[in-house]
Amino acid sequence: MTKIVNKPPPSILDEHSIELAVRRAAYRSLLGREPEPAAIDPATPPLLSEEFEHSLADILRTFVDSAEFAQQRLMFVVGALRQIFADENFVNLLRAEGLATLPKYLAERVWSSGSVT
Repeated sequence: MTKIVNKPPPSILDEHSIELAVRRAAYRSLLGREPEPAAIDPATPPLLSEEFEHSLADILRTFVDSAEFAQQRLMFVVGALRQIFADENFVNLLRAEGLATLPKYLAERVWSSGSVT
């Protein structure tokens, strides 16, 4: 005779999930926001899920803001390089010093044809 054992489903409230929720709450407090009342209550799967979604949205928003900032800086550098390389005397000086090359990524943006002089 075989005995059927009902195993409980894996717990969403494992140690990693609780630690993650605590870290997210600390991160939110660093951003200057008070924790939501739900975050103060005991951890339940719906509350942890909601906290995770809010935290993920915050992280993605920060990532997008950082990417936009980096894109703006790249466009600034490309514009400056275009102006600098328009001066033939400066280009000749760079060639004389052996500094006339750019990384391919920048060269493609500075010169529309992608050629490096």
